[in-house]
Amino acid sequence: MVVIATEHRDASAPISFVRATKTTEPRTIRYERHSHAPSPSVYSARDQQLKMRLWELSLVYAALLKIDSGEKLTTLGSKEAGSTSGTVSGLARALDIHTPGSITWAGHSFGAATTIQFVKSVYWRCSNPAVEGYVPLYSPPWDSQLVHQITPHSPVIVLDLWAMPLQSPYTAWLSKKPMPSYDGTCNSAPGGNTLLAILSEAFFKWQTNLNDTRCALAPPASDLPEHSTRFTKPRFFYPLNSAHLSQSDFGILFPWFTRKIFGAMEPERVVRLNSRAILQTLRTCGIDVADTPHIDAEETQESKNDPASDVEIKNGMGEGYMHGSRRDWKILAADGSVRGWINVSAEAEERDESDGSSADATSHKGTDNSPESAIVEGEMLTELTKGGPVLSQLH
Repeated sequence: MVVIATEHRDASAPISFVRATKTTEPRTIRYERHSHAPSPSVYSARDQQLKMRLWELSLVYAALLKIDSGEKLTTLGSKEAGSTSGTVSGLARALDIHTPGSITWAGHSFGAATTIQFVKSVYWRCSNPAVEGYVPLYSPPWDSQLVHQITPHSPVIVLDLWAMPLQSPYTAWLSKKPMPSYDGTCNSAPGGNTLLAILSEAFFKWQTNLNDTRCALAPPASDLPEHSTRFTKPRFFYPLNSAHLSQSDFGILFPWFTRKIFGAMEPERVVRLNSRAILQTLRTCGIDVADTPHIDAEETQESKNDPASDVEIKNGMGEGYMHGSRRDWKILAADGSVRGWINVSAEAEERDESDGSSADATSHKGTDNSPESAIVEGEMLTELTKGGPVLSQLH
C-alpha cells in the first residue's frame, strides 16, 4: 500500500516551506490564526482554506496518474534538479489507481473535514451552479478520472473529525447530501461498512462536535419505516485516555508532555489500536493489506473458535500472524473485548455528563467541552515550531 501524506499550504499548518524552482523563489507559509467558534467571517475563512485543500488533493491525484503512467516528473526533493527520483519512477504502472473505488480517503482533524468535503464534492458534483445559496469549493471536470474513482465503495476514514468547517452556510447544499456509500440509487451501496471514525477521548467529550460527526457520517433519513434499516451504521471508536495529538506520533516522541498536559496515556498502544481498526476496515472493504501480528492484537494464540487458524496452517504462512477472512475481527467488535477501546453509538443524540471512570462501552457518555479545550493542542504545536513558551516546558 502506498500512503500519500499531503502537505497543505492553506496556512492551517504550523508552518510550510515552499521550495525554490527555476522560476520562483523559496517562501514560507506561516500559520494564520482563525477562531474555532462559528461565525460568518470564520466560515468564510475556513471555506477559503478548504477550497485550496480540495484543489491540492485534485493535484495529488493528477500527479499519481502521471507517476503511474511513467511520465517523468520534476521532483524538488531529488538530488539532481529536474530528475525523477528512484522511488517515484519505481511506482510506474504499479499503482491501483484506475479501478473505481480503489483509493482510500483518510484524514485527521481539519484533514478529516477536508476528506469528507472532497469525497462529497466529487461524488455529488453539482451540475447546476445556480443551486440557491450553494458555493461549490471544488467541482471536478465531468471527464476527470477522479469522477470515476470516487464511488459508494470508496473507503473513508476520519480521525478526530473537526466538523465545524462542514457547517458553513455557503456549502449547506452539500452538507445535506449523505456520504457516497449511502447513495440510494446504487443497489450495491455498502452503507457504513466503508466508513470508520476514530475519536480521541478529548473529542468524544466534545458533545457538539461528536453529534456533528455522527450527522456527517449518518445514513440519510427516511420517511419510510421499511427503509430505515437498509444501511448499516458507520463504526465509531475511541481509545481511553487519549488526546487529539494521540492520533499522531507526537505522543510517542513526547510521552511525558502529552501525559502531563493532556492526560494522554499509552501513546504507542493508542497508535496500534488506531492502525488495527484502519487495517481491519480496509480488509472488510476487500483491500489487501498486511496481517496483524498477534503481539499487536494482544493475543498469544488464536482462538479455537476463530476459523482463521485453519487458514494459517493450510497456507503455511508461518507463526505469529492472523490470517483468514475474519483476521483482526475483535478491533471492530462492539462488545468491549479490547481493553480501553470504546465503541461509540453512531446515533446523534444528547448525552448526560459522565466522569468517564467506567470502562464499560455502554456507560461512556460525552460532555460538551468548548472547541478551544478540545483542539488547543494544535495551537500548542504551533507554539512548538516557534520555540515559544511551550517548548521550554519540554526541557
